[in-house]
Amino acid sequence: MNKLKRKLSLAMAIVTLLTAMLVMVSCQNNNGDGTENGTTTTTPPVGTAGSLVLAEGDKATTKMVFKISANAYINEAAELLEKKVADSIGATIGRDYDEMHKPADGVVVLIGETQYAESASAMSALASNSYSISVVDNKVIVVANNAYLYPIAMKKLAEDLSIGNGAVSIAKDYSFKSESYAALSVSANDYKIVYANGNEIAKSAANVVKLGLQDAGFNVQVTTDSSSASGKEILVGVTNRALSKYETNKDYKCGIIKKDDNGNIALTGNCTASAERFAKYAKSLAKGGKGLDLIDPMFGVFAPEGMGWAPNYTGGGTLEVKDAFEMSGSYYLLIHNATEKDYNSYLEVLKGAGFECYHSVKTNGNSFSTYTDGYNILTLSQISYDEDTITNYDRIYKTPSNGEVSYMTIGVDCIDNSALPERNTEIEDIATEQITTVSTQCAYVLRLRDGRFVVFDGGQTESDAKTVYNIVTSQNVREGKPVIAAWFTTHGHSDHIGGLFNFIAKYSKDVVIENFVHNLPAFEQYDGKNTVEIDPPKESKALYNRSVQYYNDIAKYYPKANIIVARAGQRFEYGTLSIDVLFTCENLYKKQMLDTNGSSVVYSITGDSGRMLILGDLIEVEGGVLNAVYEEEL
Repeated sequence: MNKLKRKLSLAMAIVTLLTAMLVMVSCQNNNGDGTENGTTTTTPPVGTAGSLVLAEGDKATTKMVFKISANAYINEAAELLEKKVADSIGATIGRDYDEMHKPADGVVVLIGETQYAESASAMSALASNSYSISVVDNKVIVVANNAYLYPIAMKKLAEDLSIGNGAVSIAKDYSFKSESYAALSVSANDYKIVYANGNEIAKSAANVVKLGLQDAGFNVQVTTDSSSASGKEILVGVTNRALSKYETNKDYKCGIIKKDDNGNIALTGNCTASAERFAKYAKSLAKGGKGLDLIDPMFGVFAPEGMGWAPNYTGGGTLEVKDAFEMSGSYYLLIHNATEKDYNSYLEVLKGAGFECYHSVKTNGNSFSTYTDGYNILTLSQISYDEDTITNYDRIYKTPSNGEVSYMTIGVDCIDNSALPERNTEIEDIATEQITTVSTQCAYVLRLRDGRFVVFDGGQTESDAKTVYNIVTSQNVREGKPVIAAWFTTHGHSDHIGGLFNFIAKYSKDVVIENFVHNLPAFEQYDGKNTVEIDPPKESKALYNRSVQYYNDIAKYYPKANIIVARAGQRFEYGTLSIDVLFTCENLYKKQMLDTNGSSVVYSITGDSGRMLILGDLIEVEGGVLNAVYEEEL
């Protein structure tokens, strides 16, 4: 051991001597006025006083800091730096949200706008459509005035890092400013609009895009796909180009906007909706001096500002993009034939993208979980069951029963228009729960130990609304107005949702409501085709109108309340009381509901005094799925 120490001491002495010689050479080459005489400056060795060490050995000595609401490109940039460090020396570099980060002596990599003055200073010095990287004290500052440039900036930083002696570092005097990226700005020569020859719907949508771009100051040519591909293209509808060849117009209520690596853009799904969204988005980007290349792929679905984002799914199975009710600002993916392995692999992708598990449960071999990165909310499920247990299953899927079905759903929301399920674990243990039934038997009121209430459905009439009001006022043990922690809705029939409308219109000034929870189905799932209803078109229109009223009334009477889209696997916790979402219509229906009752959300209430299921008007088909998925759990 003593011999080893002597050898290490000798090695360190040699390194120190070499470092001193380098410094002497640098001084000798200086002209005395701060300039150099043409010699190349030598980058200081890794780990010396001239370098900022980001990671060493198997430890990361720094953290990346960026805002909770950071866009997809900043997250992608963070992933690039993580991968570079991990691949180089096996260390895991950490992340910290700017809003939660406490300035310390450690090294930080600041990405985008942060609380540090150095970020704002670097941002103010940027040329248009450019990025910069600089080192100031213990900070590496990466900024760009075009979100699309953050991955490009991080690739540059990764290339310029010094790797050696088991460490990753950057020179303390490092500084780089990029050129302006003119390619990010659209001009008449950048794109042409292409639609399928003979498709009048796509032709009309293409003209919507043309007019939208004209309003944004761009004059773009419109042509059919009978012309050969050249330059960048905005493809409208299904064309003979690969990027838009495999989508269909009829299967989607939502507009799907995709972008390839060459900058070509496809407006598919419901191409009319895609074109309208794209034209509106293009105008907003143009006003901000930004380019169309900023459009995020996001699973291939266009998600404007205020919608959620999630990392790309590349696992097995067949993926479909589905709208939730359009006013919810959310959507979900239905992935057929996805295995448990696909599910677990995607959870690893989420963790790598900075998502953390908010809640997770596994039952009877089926998995459910909620993940969040502080801004985006993803609710996932992976379910397997035997089709033979589902009565009338063929009437929904119109395919032969062929044994086990396995699929995933990924619900995508964001804090802007939703909220995480409530977890008030600080409430005292609940000794009893008081559940009161309103006269219609479609309303239930539960009082929490902290004096707040939870309401399910709410009946239909003004009289039902008054009954609920009398309960929460007479049973209020708090000072001030009664507080309803959450109002849960099972489905959109008037005898379940009508009481809510009457209540909030009449009592919003007298009762506080913090959260509204629902899963009103996508319009495509009931659009005049419900096979059990007496008058499907009339029922579909009524359900749609009640869904619109739900959002409009809450915005009018409770503008500060959260509206949460219920997804199977979510859990609301109030001390020892838990409310689990067991089933929503997206867990079964590929395209069409049998009737509105089939959209009933199933809630399970568990507390110290027992358990209760709120079934709404669950019908036989959904009951079969519920039993197949949960079995003994029920």
